[in-house]
Amino acid sequence: MQPEHIMELSFSKPPLTMNDRRGWRTTARITKELRREAWIRAKATRIGRQDHITVTLHYQAPDRRRRDAGNLMPTHKALIDGLVDAGIIPDDTPQYVNEKMPIIHPPAAGQPAKCWLVIAP
Repeated sequence: MQPEHIMELSFSKPPLTMNDRRGWRTTARITKELRREAWIRAKATRIGRQDHITVTLHYQAPDRRRRDAGNLMPTHKALIDGLVDAGIIPDDTPQYVNEKMPIIHPPAAGQPAKCWLVIAP
């Protein structure tokens, strides 16, 4: 069995949420940037083509405010689309990918907020 891959992401909080009230152009631009980041990082980590993967977005929050993990799904979806763009999986259908609910971690003392993606075969 292949090990899981941890993909560190460049943003400290998810750029897209279900609560966003942006225009469609801004959302489309951010989505494109997220897909590109996932593509670049997938190529850099040399994950390679997979038959099926399980993907989970992780967010270590900067504070203890209550947050809804389901609100992070637009960021999660764009990152998975980037994995498809990179050729890790042929499509983002259930046949190829199991999308787990994002996980929000409490803040860690002395560490800034961060996001990462876990990709398990």
